[in-house]
Amino acid sequence: MSVRRRPIARREQPDLELTPERVCDLLHPVDPESPFRDDEHRRRVWKRHEKSILAGAREISGGFGMYDPGTRPDAWWDYSARE
Repeated sequence: MSVRRRPIARREQPDLELTPERVCDLLHPVDPESPFRDDEHRRRVWKRHEKSILAGAREISGGFGMYDPGTRPDAWWDYSARE
């Protein structure tokens, strides 16, 4: 017997969209105005899009891509690097 789960309401879902501003901040933050609500929000967006960013995907956010594969963005050091 399968369990039917209630869909998560849109208002309950975190905003995990990857915008050009967020990509820039994840790669190398330079703007004091963060496009994220807080560090936890930034971490969740990173975890959701980490593989495509590390692969140097050019399809990110409508073709916005300025990441060079083989290097590591700041967010990788913040959230994925092992101590």
